[in-house]
Amino acid sequence: MDRRKYTRKKYLSPVEYVVHNRLHHGRIGDISSGGMFIHTASSVEPGVLMTIYFNLPGSLGSILGKVSRVEEKGIGVAFIPGFEDKIEALVDKIVTWH
Repeated sequence: MDRRKYTRKKYLSPVEYVVHNRLHHGRIGDISSGGMFIHTASSVEPGVLMTIYFNLPGSLGSILGKVSRVEEKGIGVAFIPGFEDKIEALVDKIVTWH
């Protein structure tokens, strides 16, 4: 049984994110209004804040997130509460564009 509050959608796309003023690269595996999974070889600790940048047709979007878990293949990221409208709009745009 899936305990997630939000439905995740498969979305394979390159992504950039900044942690401690350093730019990292990865690939989104799935995304929802609550968070995402990033396939990456970069080492990041749980609880670290990050800015995630999405390159969409005609715009560049960004969302603040927090590393919720670290796995061998990547990191789980929870989006920071308080930006729900921006997150919903950006995720809708990403899923629609995809």
